[in-house]
Amino acid sequence: MMKNEILDYDKDYRLRLATSKELTKIKGYDFLNYLTDLMVKYSDSIGKGFPIEMEGER
Repeated sequence: MMKNEILDYDKDYRLRLATSKELTKIKGYDFLNYLTDLMVKYSDSIGKGFPIEMEGER
């Protein structure tokens, strides 16, 4: 038989939800993932838009 347990929902939600400090880390990771996806997607056009002369190419 199952025990009749009283669940503390406030404690459960506090454990499951991210704190504001953790949210800033999550948002930072999301931004870095998005930025790297954009860099990979547009890597060919990034070099063409900003021509840089290398010392050995002169």
